[in-house]
Amino acid sequence: LQRDLRLRAVAMVEIAASVLAFCAALAWVLAWPGPLALVAGQVTLALTRCLLYGVLSGLRPAPRLALSDLRPFRAFGAFQLGERALNHAAGNFDRLLVAALLGPAAAGYYAMASQIAFRPEALFGPMVSRTVLPLLARLQGETARMGAAYLRALTPLSLMGAAVYALMFALAEPLVRVVLG
Repeated sequence: LQRDLRLRAVAMVEIAASVLAFCAALAWVLAWPGPLALVAGQVTLALTRCLLYGVLSGLRPAPRLALSDLRPFRAFGAFQLGERALNHAAGNFDRLLVAALLGPAAAGYYAMASQIAFRPEALFGPMVSRTVLPLLARLQGETARMGAAYLRALTPLSLMGAAVYALMFALAEPLVRVVLG
């Protein structure tokens, strides 16, 4: 649905799944109070998404596995695995360095500050991957148009990110008090 830019259908699936998950969790907590209500909500969310996306997509996979079908994806998968492993290592090297040089207490403060600093990125990331990436995938054969579309998409996202980070900078002291106590 995303690749076909049927974003209204994606939104409807997400809304319906979220509402059903909330209702399931609420019903569970009223019947059997406890933390399993959260599990019931998450299971309902996953099952509802799976069912609705399956019905709306029209995709009807057949059980078949041939290694020859997987060969073209091997290089791509290896590249993705390597890239993600290196990014994870690079993203966490600074934490290891802080812990080694300044101790565990400083590493804890540093980890909490990092989480706060990267929170806007975590909020904007799914929005980008669900809207911009399918559009760019459609243009992948047209390098010039894809570059222009990428820059057009990057501009408002950069402005939003800059505004959020400026607001976080301006409200740093009360934000730290509210978030960290």
